[in-house]
Amino acid sequence: MVFGQQKVTLREKYQEGELYLVEATTEQKGDLDVVPDARQPNLPKRLSKTGKAQSQYLERVLTVDVGQLANKTIRKYLVLEAEQKIGNDSTQAKLRPQLQHVVLDRKGLQAVTFSPDGPMLIGELEQIRTDVFLPRLTGLLPKQDVVPGNSWKATNEAVQELTDMQKVDSGSLHCVFSQMETADVALIKFDGQVTGATPTGSNQQTIQGNYRFDLKAQRLVALKFEVTSILMDRDRKRVGDISAVYSMTRKPAPSQTLATTGMTLEASEENTLLLVQEPRIGLEMVHSRRWVPRPVNDKSWIIDGPSGSGLTIQFEAAGTIPQAEAVRKQIEATLSRSVQNLKPLPDPAGWADAQRLSWTGAQNGKEYVFEYFLWKKGGKGAIIAGRYFAPEANLAQKDVERMIKGLRVGP
Repeated sequence: MVFGQQKVTLREKYQEGELYLVEATTEQKGDLDVVPDARQPNLPKRLSKTGKAQSQYLERVLTVDVGQLANKTIRKYLVLEAEQKIGNDSTQAKLRPQLQHVVLDRKGLQAVTFSPDGPMLIGELEQIRTDVFLPRLTGLLPKQDVVPGNSWKATNEAVQELTDMQKVDSGSLHCVFSQMETADVALIKFDGQVTGATPTGSNQQTIQGNYRFDLKAQRLVALKFEVTSILMDRDRKRVGDISAVYSMTRKPAPSQTLATTGMTLEASEENTLLLVQEPRIGLEMVHSRRWVPRPVNDKSWIIDGPSGSGLTIQFEAAGTIPQAEAVRKQIEATLSRSVQNLKPLPDPAGWADAQRLSWTGAQNGKEYVFEYFLWKKGGKGAIIAGRYFAPEANLAQKDVERMIKGLRVGP
């Protein structure tokens, strides 16, 4: 049956409390360049990369803006899992069972994602980030009523949501109203090439896909696109090629419920904490998002903080951790070699697991507070060196106290 050429309106307006079910899949493949290493002359020049992911979740609208677009939602994940293989190394990931609910706050330029169920792993946060926030795809829709054959350009906000770009430097996506597939469903095709920055570096993406819009429901109900990415380093040198296929469907969920009674749905310092787990050495720690942990090794761990602050943890057996007074002069002598105007501060109060020592001084023209923890718990111990940018030292100290009080190492 051929449907008419009458003008149609493709608009989305959300209501608080609205609930729908989303299912999405991603498959990718490509190649990554290997950084040459003189110590490993037999390394291959390129490694193959494959991966796939799937998710299924209920999403409830919490708030809408003045244009009735959803800007804050809560999801209840039924499925969230992914697997990846680079060369011969395979990894698998899924949302831990104790975390089901995730709040996505997208008011204005804000982008805060957290779980009211507890601290999230950075890998869980990254997995959820790759699931498209559907209300931001309204930029794929035309601003005027359209008939088949009409075309328009997608907004940069919609392009960023599709491509995971933090900024679009050049290019655009071109949308065309292809046809009415049924009396109520419009098919829109889109394609284009864009260049910009993503969380993993700069890249150029060539995209081709389509979406379906239900006129009765006034909703984008299905999306599918293929993308080929040319990955580039800081010097815009090509370092890899990845192609991916993304598919998504959305439908109402009138028989489902997503209860939020007793949940804190506003972002706070406590519910935005992140969790680090390293099963290999039995390590666990929660930290503020102001701090960025580096990979953990068996002997030490570095955590970068804001404004030049930082933390270095050196793991030791509990029996080798000295008393604070026994190492005060040794630590002071070590600091004095790189710190100007070093002066002792009153030692902050410790607790059963930790003794503390503290100094102030300057490095590279900036004032810092230097703090050492002598920590032991059970048979495990650590010497922990902290450096806090002086104007922010009180907040940094509170952050670090939380991290160390929650530190677990070993069985």
